[in-house]
Amino acid sequence: MSGLLSSRGPGWFARLGLFAFMLLPARGTHAVAASAKAPYTVVLGIAQDGGLPQAGCRKACCTSGRHENVASLALVDPGSRRWWLFDATPDFRAQLARMAREAPACSLAGVFLTHAHIGHYTGLMHLGREAMGARGMPVWAMPRMHDFLIANGPWSQLVQLGNI
Repeated sequence: MSGLLSSRGPGWFARLGLFAFMLLPARGTHAVAASAKAPYTVVLGIAQDGGLPQAGCRKACCTSGRHENVASLALVDPGSRRWWLFDATPDFRAQLARMAREAPACSLAGVFLTHAHIGHYTGLMHLGREAMGARGMPVWAMPRMHDFLIANGPWSQLVQLGNI
């Protein structure tokens, strides 16, 4: 394997998460100023894996007309003109479009998968040849998730074709 789909120990992942989630200011829907050089985070979704409304739900929370994307964050580094996605959710397309508005000068540089709930990795499908046709997109995951992606389709196709 090329090493782009990476697995590192939990200490490294925890340190990165602490840096990204606790030390950086969050920006909501505000556009990034052209002169901004400090890294920052953007909240791209707050709902659990099924989003809101959830399929088949008839409760008031799902019939109110409210819509929330699945939980995800972006870490933006304007100085390098790159951003990283934390969790590739079923709302990947909308979240990518949001980042094109929030940080138009920056490009997606990689994806961190925080855990193996299905709502946190299904968005990887958009990196395949049927959609974006990404080439060598770095994806970081814990060892078991790393092994799962390599060994199980359709995710293994993304690895075999060099999308991730």
